[in-house]
Amino acid sequence: MVSADYRVDYRYSNGNIHVDVSGEFNRNTAGAVLEILQTAYTGSGRIFIDTAKIQNVVECGAEYFKTAFAAIDVPTACLFFKGKKGERIGPDGSRLLLMKEREKKCCGNLTKGNDTAAVGIVCGSENGNTKSVADEIV
Repeated sequence: MVSADYRVDYRYSNGNIHVDVSGEFNRNTAGAVLEILQTAYTGSGRIFIDTAKIQNVVECGAEYFKTAFAAIDVPTACLFFKGKKGERIGPDGSRLLLMKEREKKCCGNLTKGNDTAAVGIVCGSENGNTKSVADEIV
């Protein structure tokens, strides 16, 4: 789905749905993502929403997504947001995956590289504690 201010694409991979969102995340963007989730989710697998290309999260778009997500037949436990902006968008019970850069060794020297590791937390944890989900998704 494409508009002047956003773009939403998705694909299937290994039984999972991967949704790429770019541009502004507003109410229309949220509606487009929800429509994809409602029609593409088959009752199994995980859903990964990549937020790296979102330029701006409009508060009303994030709130609309959280509210309207409760009305569709997709469990929050299978919903994973990739990237920091997912923290503002994800409904309670969804998961947030953050990429953490690791140092790697090259020719005997430690260097910062593109080697990354996933660190995950559950969105909306009531007591402020975070739960690692990295082992669950590897």
